[in-house]
Amino acid sequence: MHTVSAVYRVYRAELVQRALDAYGDQLILESGFAVNVELLLKLEGLGARICEVPTVNDWTHRAGASKLNTRKTLQAYGRLFGRHVTGRLKPPAASGSLATTR
Repeated sequence: MHTVSAVYRVYRAELVQRALDAYGDQLILESGFAVNVELLLKLEGLGARICEVPTVNDWTHRAGASKLNTRKTLQAYGRLFGRHVTGRLKPPAASGSLATTR
């Protein structure tokens, strides 16, 4: 199973700093599960190499009900998709030169 909204992530410090320099306080606008997708899209736009390392998830010991709010999560994914296809996930204009550096 492939997922973009959960599991374990590792980021290079220089890449995160480059993203902070490019986006400033606009780096993370969403909340909940959509944060992971937003960050992946923005880092990819800055030239990040993104790869998946397979893991095995054993959910047999998971306690309690899911805390995922499906409606809010789908709305957030819709906003991200809209911003992605219209190019509005790119860094603010003041930082445009960083986005073209690969």
